[in-house]
Amino acid sequence: MATNENEVGTPTSTGGQNADAPEERVATRYVDAQGHTVFAWNLTSSKLTDPVKLYIPSHRIVPIVFVPGIMGSNLRAIKDIERKGGIGGRGSSGIIARKGQRIWNIDSMTSPVKADNSISWPGQDAAARQLLLNMDAVEVDDGGPIELRREESFVYLPDEGRSADRKREEIRQARLNDKRRRGWGTVSWYSYGPFLNWLEEQLAGATYRNGKPSTTFLELLQQVGTSPTGAIHAPPPLTEEQIKKLVKFRFPVHAVGYNWLKSNLDSGQYLADKIAAIRKHYTDLGM
Repeated sequence: MATNENEVGTPTSTGGQNADAPEERVATRYVDAQGHTVFAWNLTSSKLTDPVKLYIPSHRIVPIVFVPGIMGSNLRAIKDIERKGGIGGRGSSGIIARKGQRIWNIDSMTSPVKADNSISWPGQDAAARQLLLNMDAVEVDDGGPIELRREESFVYLPDEGRSADRKREEIRQARLNDKRRRGWGTVSWYSYGPFLNWLEEQLAGATYRNGKPSTTFLELLQQVGTSPTGAIHAPPPLTEEQIKKLVKFRFPVHAVGYNWLKSNLDSGQYLADKIAAIRKHYTDLGM
């Protein structure tokens, strides 16, 4: 049984996030590598006659693009970075970073577990820092850590032993891959990850219940009528009719890290190109 998500609201269980079956049977939903919505379910006993619901997300898309602050984007080396001897041949020489090695990753600095192949900054002298933080030697690194929300990690499927366990793990990985395709790995998870997950969760629940928008969505929209710091005039507040139109859309959250060592002009053009690519992605999907 397929149901339009915007007409009935987001279900209490998005595909069963608990060990026990939810009151209404809802097929687990995720996004595949091509960007298409996929549903997962297993065969169940013929004694269960209640319908399995598939909540269909809206095909109307308004991408939300998050841009981190300075030094909040992950960077990696685009080539081997070599240090040559100093004046008169004095000073150490050799490769100080390999191609692909993480040059800047705040998560590596805050958690040794996530360090991977990141550069260790303690002990680096000024000459090494200058070579490593060279705008022409690095690029945006999309391989930063990403974590699922708790409810995304629990995937409900009618139990079929190891087969179901493998499918659950595939779905978890698909959900992580979807976030990575949306650029979440390009920004510091330590600084922005929990916020990205929170924002995605709130916007995903921006549907009507009993003819009214969800409480959290209303709270977010209330900010539209307030005056931003430094603004001359506040934007006009949204009307009830405008809010009703907004909840018919889906708001996928994207993140765009950038090479913050480059100029604002270069970074602005990079962001513009990324936004154009995001729009094209959804247009190609017919959204």
